[in-house]
Amino acid sequence: MEVNIMDLGCSDHSNMCVALSTVKMKRNRPFRFLNCLASHREFCHIVQRCWNEPGYGDSMNSIWMKLKYVKNGLKNLNTRDSNNGFFFASMKNRVAYNHIRSLVNEQGELIQTKKAITEEILSYYKQLLRATISHLSCVSVELMRSRAVLNKQQQLILIEPVT
Repeated sequence: MEVNIMDLGCSDHSNMCVALSTVKMKRNRPFRFLNCLASHREFCHIVQRCWNEPGYGDSMNSIWMKLKYVKNGLKNLNTRDSNNGFFFASMKNRVAYNHIRSLVNEQGELIQTKKAITEEILSYYKQLLRATISHLSCVSVELMRSRAVLNKQQQLILIEPVT
């Protein structure tokens, strides 16, 4: 369920738009190998077992399938919190928290497709990073000049290559 609270308008009450069914947007996250996995007592056994699984197709496809087996095997190493109600509830909350289902752009338009949301976020941050500030009103040049500054020798020491 998703609720959008609209602008006030002429009343002091806000209209609400309730959507009972939304499209579930799922994105795959890349697998990240953590070095701490290698110290797990089952690590070598899992890698060896998964790598010995038969691959199908040409050699590249076979390697890809074996890596997929290893990835799934390593994901299952930490099972102490899995298969209980708390684990599944926390995973459900995490998935829901990590999604942007809708977005209102600067023109006030409601954006709900994954592609449009991605484009809007990218354009916003590109515009933000391109912005230049010609005058910083919060920095007092006189105050900065009245404080201690580095001499030329100190500046050269700071920019020396680290060996």
